[in-house]
This record gives sequence, structure tokens and C-alpha cells, in this order.
Amino acid sequence: MENQKMNIVNKLKFSIKNLGKYTREVSVVVIGVAITLFATLWISKQGEKRDMALNLKAIRMELAENARDVGYLIDRLQTDCRYTAYLRSHDKKSLNQDTLNSYFLFCYAAPANITFKTNSFEMFKSSGTMRLMNNKELLMKIWNVYDGLNILKELIDEHNKLKWDFIVKEVSLVDMDKEGKIERNIIPMYDFYKKTGASDNLLNVSEIILKNTQELHMELTMMQLDVSKLKAYKVTDEDLDKYVGIYSSELIPVKLTITKRNKQLFGQLTRQVPL
Repeated sequence: MENQKMNIVNKLKFSIKNLGKYTREVSVVVIGVAITLFATLWISKQGEKRDMALNLKAIRMELAENARDVGYLIDRLQTDCRYTAYLRSHDKKSLNQDTLNSYFLFCYAAPANITFKTNSFEMFKSSGTMRLMNNKELLMKIWNVYDGLNILKELIDEHNKLKWDFIVKEVSLVDMDKEGKIERNIIPMYDFYKKTGASDNLLNVSEIILKNTQELHMELTMMQLDVSKLKAYKVTDEDLDKYVGIYSSELIPVKLTITKRNKQLFGQLTRQVPL
């Protein structure tokens, strides 16, 4: 009887010992799996951050190119609007022929075809990285800017078609002298510029799109800067006084007035209309 009891006790001790060993082995495996999963998750997160940074950098560079193209469009439209303002401020009899001649070639030039770049944004949408973006406000800004560029492209195409129709119609009315030279005795594109107001409307939209594009580009640039390496620069009144004044150029029909207030510089552009 005593031997049976001893055997049972020994078996229980052996079972408990094996259970403890088994538990330790299982614990090691569980810890190992947990560490592996954590490392995998961390690596995955780092990869997602890297992909996000690369996508946003590509979008930032693309926005810079698009902003440049919108700026080029605005330059052309500003010339259109100056001519429109000139026609609207005079009756036909008081128009200066030399001024009309200076706008002649510009008015009849083929409209510029502008196509904005969207490849980086399309890759961002199709890559799956976009759904991981936590900053929904920034994501909405990116969408809105590219939507704005698409709308502007449609407006440009409509504007160009309208202008080209007027060009085709008016070119047939331009007189030639005996040597085949154009007689500039007409008012170039009078109906298009004075009556339609197409350039004025497109200019207003273009300036809004440019502003939104530049602001988003700046926001993305600031995000990608290593702020810890930046140092504050203290400016003095003497530094700012050097820039205060009125600036103008014969090549650009605007005046830039720079003023100083509370250790800050402020600029005011004044557009000049040629007479």
C-alpha cells in the first residue's frame, strides 16, 4: 500500500515538473512570436512612413512645376487684361494706332496649350499609401488643389477655343498691301477682348489656383524640413530699412511698395495700365 502511494506521489511530482518545463518552453515560444510580430509591425510602419514621405515629396515637386505653369498662364492673361482695360477705357476713335500695333502679334498668336502634371498624385492614389494618411485635412487640401488644376485646364481649353474661333474669323478680314504685308488698320480682336470678358474671368480663377497651389507646396516643404537644424535669425530695424521703398520696372507694368511696421516688411502691388 505504501509503495502504491509513493508511486502516485512520484508520478505527480514528475508530471508537475514536466508541466513547469513545458510552460517555460511555451512561454519562450510565445515571447519569441510576440517579438517577431512587434519587429515586423515596426518595420512595416517604418516602410509606410518612408513611402508616405516619398509620395509627398514627389507631389511637392510636381506642384512646383504646376505653379510655374500657372504663373506663365497668368503672365499671358495679364497682357490680355491690360489690352481689355485699354479698349474699355477708350472709344474706337480715340484708340492709339501705335498701341494697337504693339498688341497686334500678341492678339493673333495661337493660344498656348497648357497641361498640368498629375502623375505623382495618381501614383499616390493607386499605391494604397493615401489610405494610411492620418492628416485628413492635408489630404483634402491635396485633393482640392488637383481638382482645381483640372478645372483650370478645362477653362483654359474653352478659352483657347473661343479665342481661336475669333482669330479665324478676323484673320479673313485683315488687309494685305501689294507686297503681301499686313495692313494694321483694324482693332485687333476688338469683340473678343472688349465684349466677352473671357480673359478677366480666367485670370481671377488662375490667381486663386496659383495661391492654393503655392500654399500647399509651402506646407509640404515645411513638413519635410528638419526643424531641429533651423536657427532663429534676429533682424534689426537697420536691416529692414534697406528694403523699404517703391520698386518698378519698364519690363513689368506694376509698382511694388515695401513698407515696415512692427519689425515686419509688407508689400503692396499696384498694377499700371498702359495708355
